[in-house]
Amino acid sequence: MKKKQLFEKFAILFDVREIEIKPDLILKNIHSMDSLKHMELISLVEKIKKKNITAKEIKKLKKIKDVMKLLNIK
Repeated sequence: MKKKQLFEKFAILFDVREIEIKPDLILKNIHSMDSLKHMELISLVEKIKKKNITAKEIKKLKKIKDVMKLLNIK
């Protein structure tokens, strides 16, 4: 998956414009981010990665770039 495709998915997930998605965007600062959105994000990451992620990996997801790193997207 390419960065643009990932950002499109994030824009849909978080109900924001794609232009608002930046690698340094802090996930907790997204206005629609709550516990349900966090679970949806985890589900999306697992679907893209095609395997479950660990609690340790989940704890590291603070910014968009952390998700990109987990998915090996530059």
